Amino acid sequence: MIFTEFFISMLIFISFFYSFIMLFQAARKSPIVEMKLLTIASFVSLIFFAGMVLTALLNTPHTLNPLTEIIFRSGFVFAQLCILTVSFSFLLPDFRHNYTSVVMIYLISAVNTASALINGTTLTLRITEYIKLNFDPLGFIFFSISAILIVYGVLQRLINVSKIVEGRTETAISVRSSLILSVIMISFLVLIFLDIIFLLPLPGYSYFFPLLIGGLYLNYIIKKDPAIFFLTPASLEAVIIIDHNTDLVIFSRSFIDIKDDYSLQDWQLVGGFFSALNISLRIAIKSEKGIDQISFGDKNIITARGSEVSCVLIVTERNFITRAISQYLVKQFEQLYREKLMSKPLRSAEFDDFELVVASIRRYLPL
Repeated sequence: MIFTEFFISMLIFISFFYSFIMLFQAARKSPIVEMKLLTIASFVSLIFFAGMVLTALLNTPHTLNPLTEIIFRSGFVFAQLCILTVSFSFLLPDFRHNYTSVVMIYLISAVNTASALINGTTLTLRITEYIKLNFDPLGFIFFSISAILIVYGVLQRLINVSKIVEGRTETAISVRSSLILSVIMISFLVLIFLDIIFLLPLPGYSYFFPLLIGGLYLNYIIKKDPAIFFLTPASLEAVIIIDHNTDLVIFSRSFIDIKDDYSLQDWQLVGGFFSALNISLRIAIKSEKGIDQISFGDKNIITARGSEVSCVLIVTERNFITRAISQYLVKQFEQLYREKLMSKPLRSAEFDDFELVVASIRRYLPL
């Protein structure tokens, strides 16, 4: 057994296992699909880290076990799958329907797939006092690009989140912590690249330290606020629930400050906005497709249609987060009030406690 690598890889495995448990618990109650992606990524990473532990167990200094390369190659494929999943989970909250976002998604998918296929078949190991990786030149190129892309994606998301939470001292991510983590990630990435191309030989377990730091930092963030990575700069201005059978608004909440020019009465004029566009609110809500989005000025109306009710969100931006929240609110409303929705007549006061559910999604829309 190579003790140092075994010890460090076990610490990483335990750290990410703890992250997986916390993410799994958080994802069960989260309206954000990206949270589930991170849960999947943490589980896939456990397979890779288990391979690292086995690699350290099966080998002794200067003696390579024949099974090691098979285990490590398989683990490397899972590692690339983990990188791909994490990249998606960090890119989607900031995804925009433009060429830049679409190209980035396809580029990450292609590079990670190529790296997994090439390195999964050509990666070799050599052992002195510690384990070293030998990349095929083409495999190294694709691995390098995939590593650069994920670092870029994570740092970009950290910067966006730190801007959103700037001034909120209770959050897990600040501008300062983002900068510190960015320096650590970039420094280790440079060291690993220098090691691989033999300019600065390092022990094989030096690769493990950024993983350990990342795992510990992830645990800290998830424990303090699992929603922190999925914040969006969109501002939630109103939530409206409409009953399909009566076309009545049975729940509505406005989040516009009194000092602003808007009030709840303004949002009761939303039906007039639909009429101005020659679209009947009744037809829109009752149609099978419903309305996906309508924009007016800096406001966006997002609707999600359930079997009994529809949810109308009025926000300043439409993205994956706001869309996921509208669908989540419909699902929660129908689950909580299924029996009440079957009774007649409906009274809006019966649904006032839905305010607690609406308050829970404000973590993702803090503005």
